[in-house]
Amino acid sequence: MFVTKFLGEIGLTQYQETFDENGINSKDLLLLLTDKEVRELIPQMGHRLIFWQAFVKLQSSQIDPKEKDVERESCEEQLEIQMVAPGSADPNTFILPVFEVTTPPQAKPSTPKRPKSSQSPKKVSRRLNLTSPRKGQGVLQGRVTKSPKKAPFAKHPLIDQSTYIEDYDVTKLPEKEKEERIKYITDILETTLDGKTVLRSKEIDRFDDVMRKYLVDCIINHELKTSSNIRILPDKFKYLATAIKIFFPSESPYVYYTPGVSLGKGKKINPRGKLFETYSRKRRVFTSHGLCETSRRKGEAEVIDEEVDVQLTEDDKAATDEIFAWLKLQSDPYEEVESKWKVTADFRIKKFQNSNETAAEYMGRFAALRKDFGQRLLKLDFQFLYPLKEKEFINKWPLIGEKIIDYTKARCQQSSSFKLQIKAKFPTVLTETLCEEERNFAAISLLPFLVKPGELGSKRTYTQAESLDTLIFTVKTPDGLKAALLKRNETRAKAKTPIQPSLIFVGSLPTNFDSYCEVHESLYSASSIIDAIDICFKSFFALNLKYPSACARVWHFIQRYVYNITVRHEKADPNVDLLATHLNLTSE
Repeated sequence: MFVTKFLGEIGLTQYQETFDENGINSKDLLLLLTDKEVRELIPQMGHRLIFWQAFVKLQSSQIDPKEKDVERESCEEQLEIQMVAPGSADPNTFILPVFEVTTPPQAKPSTPKRPKSSQSPKKVSRRLNLTSPRKGQGVLQGRVTKSPKKAPFAKHPLIDQSTYIEDYDVTKLPEKEKEERIKYITDILETTLDGKTVLRSKEIDRFDDVMRKYLVDCIINHELKTSSNIRILPDKFKYLATAIKIFFPSESPYVYYTPGVSLGKGKKINPRGKLFETYSRKRRVFTSHGLCETSRRKGEAEVIDEEVDVQLTEDDKAATDEIFAWLKLQSDPYEEVESKWKVTADFRIKKFQNSNETAAEYMGRFAALRKDFGQRLLKLDFQFLYPLKEKEFINKWPLIGEKIIDYTKARCQQSSSFKLQIKAKFPTVLTETLCEEERNFAAISLLPFLVKPGELGSKRTYTQAESLDTLIFTVKTPDGLKAALLKRNETRAKAKTPIQPSLIFVGSLPTNFDSYCEVHESLYSASSIIDAIDICFKSFFALNLKYPSACARVWHFIQRYVYNITVRHEKADPNVDLLATHLNLTSE
């Protein structure tokens, strides 16, 4: 047998029986072994080193000799087994052997270039399964290691008590400057046939997506034509976005340009919007044809997060520690819990947001949060963060819900395929008069079909059904609720999907059902659909959580255009702003 011969050649015949018991009896199976499996087969570290040295030689012998000869002409292969440095890791952990392909310094060859068919040293590494770590992995002491497992709750990296968004408030501009910007846009549009079409669409109130594209193309073409270095600066983009807002009052400036932000340490959020995307596309074409040079422009001014000062005096610290100890253990009476919760709000929230503690650990620390009235405590924290936004959703959602349903009906008249899709999912929306709860359910359920699923900057794509299922979880009977939630959470855990706050409806939809909000195994009952959405949204902020990726744009729409909350460093999403434009909504 090959395995018997292989072990005999390296003096490890004592492990023959172990290999046989585990069915490793052929060369093909031997070559499939991983570090973890070899550690189970060969417990002693010194013997594992001997095994791996021979194993790597065996791997390299599997390369096609012809390819090996071609590579040997251009590079040398050096095998290096990297040992664990004293005190740097567990001495029982074996570091995988790594091939380092090095090319010795040579004089510039006078011979012709090698044909393209010859392979580079990088390709040798690929054949030997020694490629660079994939995204999501890291390199530690020459060993490819998986990144640490993420906590079940993903903290929102942008949320804090202060708010920030680029100022596009055109009402602050003098009337003379408004007239100048209107004239600037008008002069650009009157120079081309496409521009005249945009002007005509404004007169007859038919400004749609096609006209938006014409508008953006006309403006970018004009700016590039009149620019000496074929470049548009950020201030010019802001000027153009506000000019469009003044010229077309129903349009959102963020759809056309949202400035980039530097987050420090090499991280940044790039600019976005129709103007910037069209400009970038044209610049790439011009550069590829040699019409302009590529040059890295320095990023915009870096925004530095100020550290939150949570220092207390000795007396205050002692009193706070005493209250914390009480809150960790007690959950009754509610009046006393609420009083102590309010007293500690400032210190408790700031300390949590600046710590590495997960939301799951935070909720597990306070007994009151695990009770049904825990939702009231989360609402109190949200009220502390945003004192003027407590009643925003309850006051605004009925009217916005009506606009969502009306816009859906209008789109159904324009698109037969969209009509079939909506009719299959929500048959009563287009035909029947709905009661208040039915309208609220229909409005929140329709949002995943009106805004693109997913989140800004994510390369992963989601379907509308995935977005809806992530947003709303439905169960037919109360008896099956616990089992259904357990099964869903197990599925998400296997898929390594963070378990975030979610809406839960139990019963016969859309008429007879109960509303809940689940936050890390705590099920909060809600008096209505509006109340359930309100609890769920406020939980994201009170616990400093990131929105689920599949339905992130739905929550961003609610955040920006219902609660009118803008978060520091957060970038406006053109897809969300476009829906708001269709609904004639503005972010205050």
